[in-house]
Parts: sequence; C-alpha cells; structure tokens
Amino acid sequence: MAQRQIEYVPVKMFHPDIREAPLFTLPEGFYSRTYRPGDKSEWARVESSAGEFGSEEEARSHFEAEFGGRDEELHKRCVFIGHGDRAIGDRTIGTAMGWYGDWDGSKVIGRIHWVGIHPEFQGRGLGRPLVSFAVECLKRFHNTAYLLTQTTSFRGVRVYLDFGFRPVVEDEESKKGWRILAEILKQPALEKYL
Repeated sequence: MAQRQIEYVPVKMFHPDIREAPLFTLPEGFYSRTYRPGDKSEWARVESSAGEFGSEEEARSHFEAEFGGRDEELHKRCVFIGHGDRAIGDRTIGTAMGWYGDWDGSKVIGRIHWVGIHPEFQGRGLGRPLVSFAVECLKRFHNTAYLLTQTTSFRGVRVYLDFGFRPVVEDEESKKGWRILAEILKQPALEKYL
C-alpha cells in the first residue's frame, strides 16, 4: 500500500462464538510458549519495539500496573512466539493475550489483548498464528470475545476479520473508523461502511 497518513480512530470488534475461530500454525523456525515468571521484560521489549510504548521502562511499568502479581493467570492467557534454537538461546519476537474484560458494564467476556510483533519480524506470516494461540487460550474460558484496536493497525484488523471478529459501531466516531478501514482494506465484511 502506498504510504499515506492514516487518521487514528479507535474501534472495537466482537466475536459471537470464539470456539468457531480458525487455527493457524507457525512457519518453520518459530515456536510458541506461554508466560513464565520473569517474562515482564520480554513482553516490554516486544511491545515497545512494536511502538506501543515509548520505552521498555514505560512498558514494564504498564505491565506491572495492569498484570502485576497475576503470574498464574498470565501463564494460562499470555503467549509468546520465538525464533531460534531453544537449546542455545532464542529470541522472543511476539506476544499476545487471551485475556478478559468488561464488555458492556454487565458481563466479563474474552478479550484479545496486547498483540505485538517485533518490527523485524512483521510481514512474515506470524500475525495469524500469534492471534490463533491467544484465541486457543480464550476458548478454554470463554465463548464470546472482543478486542480494541485502531485504524492505524489496519493490518491487524485484516487478521481479526479472518478470525471472524466483526465491527462494533457504537457512535459516529466508530462509524468513521470503520469507513476508513473499509476504504483501506477492501474487505467484503466492511463494504457496508463505504
């Protein structure tokens, strides 16, 4: 896609039955694993490199504030993908969570949360498998799920559409966001927003 400035507009997506989401596998040379105690720094390194935070320190502080003391839950719900030989050392290059959140003020449902891939490894077919691992975590606890994203993450939105997540339009701002995404992505699921 030609370089153009894309307006940042937050959007929300919903999946009515996450158990029906497809499964994607990692390409050769990559592996997945769940969270281990001490992985806060790995998470911070990946998320800050992906542009979610200004620095690893800022990312670690956010992680501690949101997830501190929740290692058992993180082990069940936070996944990493790595590249390299585990025997001689590897490199964590992606992370995602099959977390949970307040959907509408009345119930807690599954949530795809904090999906990030190191820029050096983006565009290598890792996004769908990474989200797939987070979805597999969700399937153990939830039937429905949502996620929050933005127009500037249009590549991720394409991935989420492939999993069966659909747009949620709550107001004029979100309608504007889906119109922007429909123009960029040219996906059948978004045609009605054009």
